[in-house]
Amino acid sequence: MGLKGDQERFQQIMINLLRNALKFTNNGVIKVKIFYEKSESRISVWVVDTGKGIKKRDQEGIFDMFGKKERTAKQNSEGLGLGLTICKLLVEQYNGEI
Repeated sequence: MGLKGDQERFQQIMINLLRNALKFTNNGVIKVKIFYEKSESRISVWVVDTGKGIKKRDQEGIFDMFGKKERTAKQNSEGLGLGLTICKLLVEQYNGEI
Protein backbone atom coordinates (compact mmCIF):
# COMPACT_ATOMS: atom_id res chain seq x y z
CA MET A 1 0.00 0.00 0.00
CA GLY A 2 1.45 3.35 -1.02
CA LEU A 3 0.99 6.86 0.19
CA LYS A 4 -2.08 8.62 -1.20
CA GLY A 5 -3.05 12.23 -0.87
CA ASP A 6 -3.98 15.46 -2.56
CA GLN A 7 -0.88 17.07 -4.01
CA GLU A 8 -2.49 20.50 -4.37
CA ARG A 9 -3.65 20.59 -0.75
CA PHE A 10 -0.24 19.40 0.44
CA GLN A 11 1.41 22.19 -1.54
CA GLN A 12 -1.02 24.73 -0.11
CA ILE A 13 -0.27 23.59 3.44
CA MET A 14 3.49 23.74 2.84
CA ILE A 15 3.30 27.18 1.22
CA ASN A 16 1.27 28.54 4.16
CA LEU A 17 3.65 27.08 6.74
CA LEU A 18 6.75 28.32 4.92
CA ARG A 19 5.31 31.80 4.33
CA ASN A 20 4.55 32.02 8.02
CA ALA A 21 8.10 30.96 8.91
CA LEU A 22 9.56 33.47 6.43
CA LYS A 23 7.46 36.35 7.76
CA PHE A 24 8.71 35.95 11.30
CA THR A 25 12.30 34.79 10.81
CA ASN A 26 14.32 37.91 10.04
CA ASN A 27 17.63 36.22 10.78
CA GLY A 28 18.48 32.59 11.21
CA VAL A 29 17.32 29.34 9.72
CA ILE A 30 14.16 27.70 8.45
CA LYS A 31 14.29 23.91 8.18
CA VAL A 32 11.80 21.53 6.63
CA LYS A 33 11.92 17.92 7.77
CA ILE A 34 9.78 15.27 6.12
CA PHE A 35 9.55 11.74 7.44
CA TYR A 36 7.79 8.86 5.71
CA GLU A 37 6.32 6.34 8.11
CA LYS A 38 5.90 3.30 5.88
CA SER A 39 4.24 1.13 8.51
CA GLU A 40 1.44 3.70 8.85
CA SER A 41 1.47 4.97 5.23
CA ARG A 42 1.80 8.55 6.35
CA ILE A 43 4.22 11.42 6.34
CA SER A 44 5.18 13.77 9.11
CA VAL A 45 6.29 17.26 8.20
CA TRP A 46 8.11 19.66 10.48
CA VAL A 47 8.75 23.30 9.66
CA VAL A 48 11.22 24.62 12.21
CA ASP A 49 12.47 28.20 12.30
CA THR A 50 14.58 30.42 14.52
CA GLY A 51 12.07 33.27 14.55
CA LYS A 52 11.04 35.09 17.71
CA GLY A 53 8.46 32.47 18.57
CA ILE A 54 4.98 32.81 19.98
CA LYS A 55 4.30 33.88 23.52
CA LYS A 56 2.87 31.07 25.65
CA ARG A 57 -0.42 32.93 26.16
CA ASP A 58 -0.86 33.35 22.39
CA GLN A 59 -0.08 29.75 21.40
CA GLU A 60 -3.55 28.42 22.11
CA GLY A 61 -5.24 30.65 19.52
CA ILE A 62 -2.80 30.46 16.61
CA PHE A 63 -5.13 28.21 14.60
CA ASP A 64 -8.23 30.34 15.21
CA MET A 65 -9.87 32.14 12.31
CA PHE A 66 -8.36 35.64 12.13
CA GLY A 67 -6.12 34.64 15.01
CA LYS A 68 -3.53 37.37 14.54
CA LYS A 69 -2.21 38.62 17.82
CA GLU A 70 -1.44 42.30 18.36
CA ARG A 71 2.33 41.79 18.13
CA THR A 72 1.95 39.70 15.00
CA ALA A 73 -0.29 42.27 13.34
CA LYS A 74 2.34 44.95 13.97
CA GLN A 75 5.13 42.80 12.54
CA ASN A 76 3.15 41.67 9.52
CA SER A 77 0.48 43.88 8.01
CA GLU A 78 -0.03 41.53 5.05
CA GLY A 79 -2.70 38.87 5.15
CA LEU A 80 -5.64 38.25 7.39
CA GLY A 81 -4.16 35.64 9.68
CA LEU A 82 -5.84 32.73 7.91
CA GLY A 83 -2.77 30.73 6.86
CA LEU A 84 -2.50 28.50 9.92
CA THR A 85 -6.27 28.12 10.16
CA ILE A 86 -6.37 26.87 6.57
CA CYS A 87 -3.51 24.47 7.30
CA LYS A 88 -5.34 23.06 10.30
CA LEU A 89 -8.61 22.59 8.40
CA LEU A 90 -6.89 20.86 5.48
CA VAL A 91 -4.74 18.61 7.65
CA GLU A 92 -7.73 17.54 9.73
CA GLN A 93 -9.75 16.90 6.57
CA TYR A 94 -7.24 14.12 5.84
CA ASN A 95 -7.35 12.80 9.42
CA GLY A 96 -4.04 14.42 10.30
CA GLU A 97 -3.01 16.71 13.11
CA ILE A 98 -1.09 19.95 13.29
